[in-house]
Amino acid sequence: ADASGIEVKRSIRDGNGTEITDGRFKHGETYLVELQLTPSACSENIIVADVQPAGFEIENPRLDANLLKGLELEEPVTPEYLEIRDDRLVVSFSTLEYTLNRFYYMVRAVTAGEFQQPPAVAECMYKPQVRGNTAPGRVNIGEE
Repeated sequence: ADASGIEVKRSIRDGNGTEITDGRFKHGETYLVELQLTPSACSENIIVADVQPAGFEIENPRLDANLLKGLELEEPVTPEYLEIRDDRLVVSFSTLEYTLNRFYYMVRAVTAGEFQQPPAVAECMYKPQVRGNTAPGRVNIGEE
């Protein structure tokens, strides 16, 4: 992980709200991803890209507006732009306050196997010195 003006943390929770810390997921299950973005000062024009491991698929909130309903979420920030690609989620914020900002989305474990999880990256579009990323990891999706 690296933080040069913005700290980025990613956590993944199961349907019971339990954080997955061992990188093991069940095939076919959905999981809540929380991105925590903490800039060292009020920051503008921040773009965040979270590339997914090959076994995950992002659940598109445009297709199911109720994906996050009923979940206990701590004051999420709303991006000005949201793009869901095959392999990544991209969001942008015109302003992130100098505080802990949380963004949530859902993924489904669709392919069994062991995969690399690339880091999530946040950066200011016009100030390249303001950036941060999570550490890469590994994901194991089992059939059980």
